[in-house]
Parts: sequence; structure tokens; C-alpha cells
Amino acid sequence: MYFTGSYRRSKRFIEYLNVFLTILLVVLFVGICIFRSRSGIIFPIIFGIGAFDNALMAARAFMNNQKRAGFVLTGAVIALALMLAFSLQFISVR
Repeated sequence: MYFTGSYRRSKRFIEYLNVFLTILLVVLFVGICIFRSRSGIIFPIIFGIGAFDNALMAARAFMNNQKRAGFVLTGAVIALALMLAFSLQFISVR
């Protein structure tokens, strides 16, 4: 199968962004462990980053013709987006 340069660059960009977002999620999780009393807004940020990361992985799965994996990751994106909405609602009530 022949791949164009833009296809390879897109996959590489998604991989680098995935690594960056994973490191960012680990740093935020450590922040939650350290600042337990002031970690209210960090949870929605983690859910948002997780949803974005899974959306990128779903796009990559669809690019590789892995439809089942793409649909599963899309379901994870929807679940994380719902968690994001509920956690933002919870924070605004406090």
C-alpha cells in the first residue's frame, strides 16, 4: 500500500501529540495527589484531555482502517465528554 507524505506526517503528529498528552495527564494526576483540597478544576481538565487524546486515537484507527477500534474509542470519547460535563456542573454548584 502506498502512503503519501502527508499521511505519514499526520500519523507522526498524532503519535507525538499522544505522548505529550499522556505525560501531561500523569503530571496532572500527580498534582491531584499533592493538592487534594484544591484539585477541583483539575478533574474536568483531565477528562477533557482524555477525551481529546482518545479522539486522536480514534482518528488514527480510522486512518488505519481499524473500524472496530475507531468505534470503541469514539464511545470512550463520548463517555469522557459526559464525565467532563457532569464534573463541570458539579464544580459550578460548589
